[in-house]
Amino acid sequence: MENYQHAVFFEAKNLSDVELGRIHKYFQIKRKSGGGDCEINKISDDIYKISFISKKSLTGFFLPNSKEKVNDQTFLLTQVTWCILGPLGVWQKLPTDINYKLEKTDVKDGIVDAQGVKWTVNLREMEATSCDSGQVTALKRLENLPDFDLPIYWDNMSQSDTLQVIDLDPSSTEYQTIQRIQNMNVRQLYEVRKKELKNKNGLVGAAEKILYHGISEASCSAIMKSSFNCNLAGQNATLYGHGTYFAVNASYSASPTYAIPAADGTQLMFVACVLTGHHTQGQADLKAPPVRVAPDHLCDSVVDNMQNPLILLCHDKSSKQASDTTQHQEEAGGVAMETTACNMSRSKTQHNNRIKMENYQYAVFFEARSLSDEELRQIQKYFRIRKKSGGGDCEIDKVGNNTYKIGFMSEAAQVRVLDKKDHVISIEGQEEIHVSLRRENVTETSKQPTASANQKYASAKSVEKVFKLDHYLLLFLSECKKAHSDLEKQLSVISSTFEIKMLMSGDIESDELVVRRDPAANVVCPLEKWEFQVDQVIEKLNSQYTLHFEVESDKSAILQQNSFLESDNLKIFYEKLTSLAVVVGEQKQVEKMLNFVSGLQNKQQIQQECCVSEKQFDLIKEQFESYAEANLPALKITQERAGVLLLKGPEKEVHAGEQKLFKLAEGIKEKRIPSHRTLITFLESSGCIQHFQNRFQQRLCSPVMLETSNSGLLLLSLSDGALEEAAAAVQRDVFLETVRLENTHKSSAFTKLKDDLSEAVKQANRESVKVELKYQDESSSDAKVQLVGYTTEVSKLKDIVLEYKRNHQNHHAYLPLPRPEMAEHFPKILAMAGMKKSSVNIKPTCLPSPCVHLTGPRCEVESLKDSLESFIQSLATKECEVKGPGAQQFFQSEGAETLKLMTNSGSVLILPINEEHKMSQRGKIPKYTSTLSLHNFPFTASSRDSLDSLDSVVSMDSTDSLDNEINIKADVFVAPMIQTNMTSTLIGSSLLNKGGQQLQNNFNNAKGRHTLKPGDVLEVDATRALGCSKVFFIECAPKGNKHISEKALSSGLGRVFQLCEQNSLGSVALPVLGPGIVLSIPVKDAVNILTTEICKFLSGPTGQLHTICIPIMPNYPTSEEMFQTVHGNLSAKMVDNTGQALFQSLTSDLDEIIMIVDGIEVHLVFGDITNETTDAVVNTTDFKDFQTAAQVASGQIFTTPPGGFPCRTIMHVCGQRDPGVIKTLAKKIVVQCEQGRYRSVAIPAICAGQGGLDPSVVAKSILEGLKEGIQGANLQHLKNIRIILLKINVFLEFKATALQIFGVSSLLTAPAPLVPTSATRRGRSATTSGHWASTRMSRSHSLPGNIDLNSLVTSLPDTESKAAFLIIGYSNAEVSDACRELKRAYDNQCSTQTFSPYEVRCLTQDAMNQLLSTVDLLHLQLETNNSEELVVKGLKDGVNEVVKLTKDAVLRQSREKDEDLLFAKVTWCVLGLHGVWQKVPKDLNYKLEKKDVKDGFVDAQGVKWTVDLQKMEATSCDSGQVTALKRLENLSDFALPIYWDNMSQSDSLKVIDLDQSSAEYKTVKADFKKTVKKTVLKIQRIQNINLRRLYEVRKKELENKNGSVGAAEKILYHGTSEASCSAIMKTNFNRSLAGQNATLYGHGTYFAVHASYSANPTYAVPAADGTQCMFVARVLTGDHALGQMDIKTPPVRVAPDHLYDSVVDNMQNPSMFVVFHDCQAYPDYLITFK
Repeated sequence: MENYQHAVFFEAKNLSDVELGRIHKYFQIKRKSGGGDCEINKISDDIYKISFISKKSLTGFFLPNSKEKVNDQTFLLTQVTWCILGPLGVWQKLPTDINYKLEKTDVKDGIVDAQGVKWTVNLREMEATSCDSGQVTALKRLENLPDFDLPIYWDNMSQSDTLQVIDLDPSSTEYQTIQRIQNMNVRQLYEVRKKELKNKNGLVGAAEKILYHGISEASCSAIMKSSFNCNLAGQNATLYGHGTYFAVNASYSASPTYAIPAADGTQLMFVACVLTGHHTQGQADLKAPPVRVAPDHLCDSVVDNMQNPLILLCHDKSSKQASDTTQHQEEAGGVAMETTACNMSRSKTQHNNRIKMENYQYAVFFEARSLSDEELRQIQKYFRIRKKSGGGDCEIDKVGNNTYKIGFMSEAAQVRVLDKKDHVISIEGQEEIHVSLRRENVTETSKQPTASANQKYASAKSVEKVFKLDHYLLLFLSECKKAHSDLEKQLSVISSTFEIKMLMSGDIESDELVVRRDPAANVVCPLEKWEFQVDQVIEKLNSQYTLHFEVESDKSAILQQNSFLESDNLKIFYEKLTSLAVVVGEQKQVEKMLNFVSGLQNKQQIQQECCVSEKQFDLIKEQFESYAEANLPALKITQERAGVLLLKGPEKEVHAGEQKLFKLAEGIKEKRIPSHRTLITFLESSGCIQHFQNRFQQRLCSPVMLETSNSGLLLLSLSDGALEEAAAAVQRDVFLETVRLENTHKSSAFTKLKDDLSEAVKQANRESVKVELKYQDESSSDAKVQLVGYTTEVSKLKDIVLEYKRNHQNHHAYLPLPRPEMAEHFPKILAMAGMKKSSVNIKPTCLPSPCVHLTGPRCEVESLKDSLESFIQSLATKECEVKGPGAQQFFQSEGAETLKLMTNSGSVLILPINEEHKMSQRGKIPKYTSTLSLHNFPFTASSRDSLDSLDSVVSMDSTDSLDNEINIKADVFVAPMIQTNMTSTLIGSSLLNKGGQQLQNNFNNAKGRHTLKPGDVLEVDATRALGCSKVFFIECAPKGNKHISEKALSSGLGRVFQLCEQNSLGSVALPVLGPGIVLSIPVKDAVNILTTEICKFLSGPTGQLHTICIPIMPNYPTSEEMFQTVHGNLSAKMVDNTGQALFQSLTSDLDEIIMIVDGIEVHLVFGDITNETTDAVVNTTDFKDFQTAAQVASGQIFTTPPGGFPCRTIMHVCGQRDPGVIKTLAKKIVVQCEQGRYRSVAIPAICAGQGGLDPSVVAKSILEGLKEGIQGANLQHLKNIRIILLKINVFLEFKATALQIFGVSSLLTAPAPLVPTSATRRGRSATTSGHWASTRMSRSHSLPGNIDLNSLVTSLPDTESKAAFLIIGYSNAEVSDACRELKRAYDNQCSTQTFSPYEVRCLTQDAMNQLLSTVDLLHLQLETNNSEELVVKGLKDGVNEVVKLTKDAVLRQSREKDEDLLFAKVTWCVLGLHGVWQKVPKDLNYKLEKKDVKDGFVDAQGVKWTVDLQKMEATSCDSGQVTALKRLENLSDFALPIYWDNMSQSDSLKVIDLDQSSAEYKTVKADFKKTVKKTVLKIQRIQNINLRRLYEVRKKELENKNGSVGAAEKILYHGTSEASCSAIMKTNFNRSLAGQNATLYGHGTYFAVHASYSANPTYAVPAADGTQCMFVARVLTGDHALGQMDIKTPPVRVAPDHLYDSVVDNMQNPSMFVVFHDCQAYPDYLITFK
C-alpha cells in the first residue's frame, strides 16, 4: 500500500467481498465518485480505509466531515491528521485507526501509539497521559487541504490562511527569538519538486538537508512570502555561480557580510530545508548546474568542495526569468528550497534541534575549526563514556565560529572532565583530535586555528597547502614555461605562490606541489575562502592537462623516431626500462598527436584474410604460434569472422605467415558422419561437442575437432588413427531413438509417463545435458516419443517407455456376473465397492449372459478384474417382492426416496428386477419389442423438395448435416451407400463428421479391396462418439430401375438382421431408407419394404436381437406420412396368421401424454382435431371470413353452434401471433368451458401452423395459460382438456415444454391400443384402456339408481402389481432387514376406503368415468364387500383422490339442488357491457344470495369482478370498470323479467321513469327515432305483474302450438290518447275498442312496425299541451295471415279450432300487425313525445 498514501475512512457493518468490490469499483470511476486508482482495507471491526495514489483523487469528492452515500452505505470521509508530541520533543503522526477514533471523540478506552505505549486522552485540554509513567504530552489536530498535507511540526491553519509566522515557545529562554514560517503555497511547490527529484534521482533521491542563509531584516518579509529569489545571486559573491547560497555551518551565514546587522545590532538567519539532489563542483559565473548525463539532464546543485562541502548553491537557468521561480527550477534542474517549513533565528540560532538545553546546565567549552557532524558525534560519544573521559550524559552545541559548548546533566561530570582538561580523541582513518577544555567561554580573536588533515602552518604569519600531483604533470610544469606561467598568474590572483618539490632519490611518491599564501592577505580573505580558491585552481589544472601513457612498442618507437612531434606546450617523457612513453599536454593537442602516430603506424602495415575455420586453427595453432613467435615478431593474428583469420603486420611477415598457415592446414584429415538433424541439434546445444573434444584431447594421440552442418558431423584431426577412433566413439556414445506409442498415449496414465520421463531426464541432466526427449503427433493415432542423447541415457528412457507400453496396451477381459440386474446397474456396484475412477473402459451387458467387459491398459484391467471378482463373491444377495395395487408405481415415485435413503446408507444396494431377465434366467426367450423412436434431428436443407429422407445426396452444405444431432441409442446403426462410398448419402456424411477420421479409417480397413454388389452389407466398427458399436452400410442400387433398387434394399435389410444375430447384437437402429433422390423409392413402398423385412425376420427363430428402433426425423413434409405408414403397417402385422403375436409392444415418442393438474386431466395427443368428440372444440382463425369479425376484440372468444360437428359448441380464437394473447386465450378457454358446463375441450396449437410462431413459444404460452386457469379455480365441470397436435415437431416441443412446466412426476404415458383382445395378459389390457379412454370423452349423464357395482368391478382389469428387487449387501442380516423395510414402507403408504351405494349413486356418469380413470391411472384396486359397498385400495394419495372425487360429487349434487331451488326464487343480474342486464349463473346466483363473494366472480367472458353488496356494484379487476348488480325476488308462479326493477308481492303495477343516461333508455329512444323526428320527453317502463304473467302464459302456449315458428315475439308500436294510457297500463290493450280509428283488417288491437305510423295524431291524439303518447309493446304474432275488413277473429289455419294467431296488412312486407287476444300483447314502455 506504499503507493496509496492519500487515505479516507468510512464506517460500515460486515461488508461482504462482493459489496467491497462494488465500492472499490465506484471509487475507481472518476466520473461517478471523483476518485481514481485506489485500494480498500479493513482496519478495525467497522472501519474501512480507502487509499488513493493521487491526492487529486480526493478533490473530486472530498470535503472535511462530508458524507458520500454509495450502495446504501454512509461513508464519513475525513482528511484530518492527529499528532502526538514524542519524548524528544518531535511531533509524530498517530496510526490511521487512532486518528479516526480521535476525530470521532471515541477515546474512552484511550489510545496506543506507534511504540505500543497506552495513553489516556483529554480532548478538552488536547493532552495525553501515559498509563505507564504518568508522563503528560500534547496532542495536535491538523486539517489538511484537499491537495496539501500540513507538515506535522506546523500549527493548524485554515484554508483562507496562506502564511503564518509562529513564535516558538515564548517561555523558553533558548527559543524565545525563533519563529516558524508556515507558507502553504511555497511549501506545496517544495513538496512537488521534492517528489520530482525522488523520481529522477533513484537512490540519491532529493537529498534534503538543513542549511543556513543569512539575510538582512529588509529581505525577510519577501522571503517568507515568496521563498528565496535566485535573481539576487551575486549581491555578495558569484564565485560558484549565479544562485542562492546556503551554508552547512551557521557560522558562515552569521557573517555580517550576509546576515547584515540592523540598527539595534540584531542579525537574521534562515534555517532552510534544501533539496540538494545530485551535486557537483561549482564554477565562477555559472548560471545553471553542469550537465550530468545529457544536455537535458543537469545536476541539481553545486558545492564549493566535493570532498568537504561548506557551501551549496541553487542555480537559476536565466536571471532574466526570475519572475517564475518554479519554471526556472524545473528547466535548470536546480534545488527547490523550503522557506515555509524553515526556522528564522536571531543571532544565537545554530540548528533546528528542538531539545531544550536547560537540562544540561553544567557546561565546558573548547575551540576547533569546522568540525564535521561525524567528528562532533565522536566527540560527544567520547565525553559520554565516563571510563574514557570522566564525563556522562551530555549534549554538544556550537556557540561561536570556532567555539563549542559541552553541557552535562551532572555537575560531577563537569568537574571530572575539567580535572583532565586536555583530551585526545582517536577517529579511525583520521588524525587525532586534541580538545582543551575550559570552564568559561572566551572570544575567538586570540585563538589560533587547529590544523586540518591536509594543512601545515609554517608560522603564525604564513600558510601553505601541499598537493600530491602526478610525477609527469610536475615534470611538465617544470619544463613547460607556458604552463608554469599560467599557474603563477592564477595563484597570484589569490595572493599565493607555488613550489615544485621533486626528490633526487627518484621516489615519485614524494613529489608534491606546495602553495603558499602571502601573509598580508590574511586580512583581506578568510582562510577558508583562500583554501577553497586554491582547491579550485589545482582542480582546474588537473582538468586542463591530459596524460597519455603509450604502451604499444611500435607506437612508442614512432614517437622516439619523430622528435618533431614535441613542442613547447606538448612534452613526451620516456621510461628506459619499460619503453613506456608518456605524453603530457592540453587534451586537444595530445589527441591530435596520437591520431598522427596511428596514421603512421597504419601506413607501414598490411593485412591478409585467410580462410581457415576456428576448429582447423585450433589443431595447428600451437605449431603456427611457435613459428610466428620465432620468425614473425610483428605479425598479429585475429579472428575476423567465422571461418576467416586476419593476419596483420609488415608485408613480408604477413606473406610468410599466410604460406605457413596454409601448409599446416593441408595436413588436417577429415571424416564426415551423416546424422539426423535432431542429433546434430543436440550435439550443438548440449555441450556434447566440447565434451568429446576434451576427451579426445586427453585420450588420443592427436587432438580431434568436431564441426556440425546440415548434412552431418565433421571430424578433423592431424592423425588418421585418432580420426577413426573418434568417429567410432561418437557413433557409439550418442544415439537417436524414436519409440511408437501405438495408441497407449490415450491412456490416463500417459500423464504419469510424461512425469516419469521428465524426472528421468532431469536426473540425467543434473550436471550437464545428456539426453533430450520430444513427443510427436500426440493428437493422432501414431504418437511417438523421440529420444536423443548419450546412448546410456537414451536406453534408460527407452526402457521406461517400453515398460509403459507393455502395461498400457489395450487389453480385453470379461467378468461373469451372477445376476443380470448387476449388469444393468453395475455403476452402483462399483460405487459400493469404492472403486476409484481409472482408464479402464467398463461395459456391462446382459446378453447373451450377464457379464462385464473390461477394456484398457493390461495392468489396470487385470488388477481391476481381480478386485471386482473378489468383491462380488463376498456380497450377500436376495430377491424381494412387494405385492399390492400400485406397488411398482410407489417405488417409482414416493418410494424412490426410500430406496435412495436405504441405498445411500451404504449398507445395501437395491436393484429393480426386470421380468424379461427372469424369463431368460428360466430358459425362456422373450418376445421382441420394435421401438418406433422419433429422435429430434433438426435439419435444414437448401431444397426441401429434393430432400425427402436420410439417403439424400452429399452435395448439400456441410452445415446442413446431421452430425451434431445424431444420438444413436442402439448397438448398431444402418446407413445406405452407393458404389461403396460412405459419403455418397447425407447420413453417411453426417456419420463421418460425428465419428471423425477414425470412422473413415475403419471404413477403409473393412472395405479393403472387396467389391460390393447391391444388397451386400459392409460391417464397420463405430467410434465412441457415435454411441453404437457397429455401423452397417447397405450397398444400394441408384435410381433408374425401381425393381432392382427395391430388391437390393430388401436383400440388404435381410442381411442386416442376419448379421445382428451372428454378432449377438441386442438392438438395431433402422431408418426408413429409399425415399430420397438417390434411390427415389416412394415413401409407402420404402416403408412396406422395411416393415415386411422386420416381420419376416420376427416370424422365424430369433436369438439375441430384442429391440428394433426406427428413427424418423421431424420437420419434413413426409415425416407424418412416414410415421403413420410405419405405425399402421406394424400395427396390422402385430399378430400373424396363426394368431401368435410377432412382437410384444410398439411404442413411440408420440404416445399420448396425460398430466394431472388439480384433478383435471390435460392430454397431449398426436392427431387430427377433426376426429375429436369433446363437448367443446377450439378453432383458430383470423376472422377474415366472419361477418362478426369487427365485434371480436383482441384476446376474446367467439362461439358458434357446432353445425354438423360432433360437439356442443365451437370456440373461435385468433392468437394474433402474440404469445401473451395465446396465453390469455388458453386461460379464458378454461373459464368459458367451466361456465358453459362443458366436461371436455379440444385445443389445437394456436398459431403454430399457418401462424408461423415457433412451436416452443406456442407450447409455453398454451400450457402456462391452462395451468393458471386450472390451479386454484376449483373446477366443477371441466375435467378433460385435450391438446391436439398435427405435426410431429410440434408434439415433441409440447412434450418437452410440459416436462419443464409440470415436471416428470405429473406426466403419464398412455400408448395407443394395439394388442387385440385374444392376446390376453395380466394388468391393464389395451382394449380396456381404450374403452375407458372413449368413456372419458362421452357426455355427462347421471348414473342409473340401480347400478350393479359387482358387474362394474368385475369388468375392471386386475390392477394388483408387484415390485421385485434384488437386494445386495455385505451380510445376510443387512439384506433381510432391507426386505422388511421395503414392505413396511409400502404398507405405510397404502390405505383402504369404503363408499356406500348412495355415495356411488351420487356420481354422475362423468364423475364415474373420472373415478374409473383415476383408479386406472393411479393403479388402485376396486372391489365390493358383503354390504354391497365399493371398496378402494391402494396408495394413500390415489385413495384420497377417489375420496375427494366422491365427496365432491355428493356435495356438488346437494349444492346443485340448493342452487336450483334458490334460482327459482331469487334472480341476481349484472349490467352487461352494452347496458343489458344479464342473469348470473346458478352457482354465482347462490354465492351472491349467500353473500359468499369475498373472492369475487368471473363472468362469461372470463373477466374477474369484485363485489360490493352494499352499493350493489361489481368492479372489474382488469380495467377497474364498475357495473351495477340487481336482485329480483320471483313469485312462486312468475319470474320477474331481468330488465325490471324488483317488486314486492303486494305490488301489481309499477311505472318506472327511465334514466336518460341508461342504455335501456337510449335503445328504446334510438328505435323510436329511426322513423320519428319528434322530441322524446320521457320514457316509462310498465311493470304489471298480472298482465306480464298472462302474457308469458300465452307465449308458452303459442311456442308449444306452433313448433318451429314459436310465439314470434315482436317489438311494435301503438299510439293512443293520454286518457287511455292509465287503463292500458292497468288492464292491457282492449280489443273491444277496435274501430275507433279503423277496422280495415278486422276488429282487434292494431300495432305498427314503424313508430312513425303510430305517431300520427289520428292514433297518438295530442293533449292540450301538444304532447303525444305511444306504447312500445311486446306482441306475440305467431303464425299470421292477411287481414280482412270487420273480422273479429283470425282466419282458420288448419281446422276450425286451429286459427292463425294474428293478421297483417301485407304478407310480403307487413307494416301492421292485428291481434285478437288481449293477453297476446304487453305494454312494455310508454313514450311521451312532442
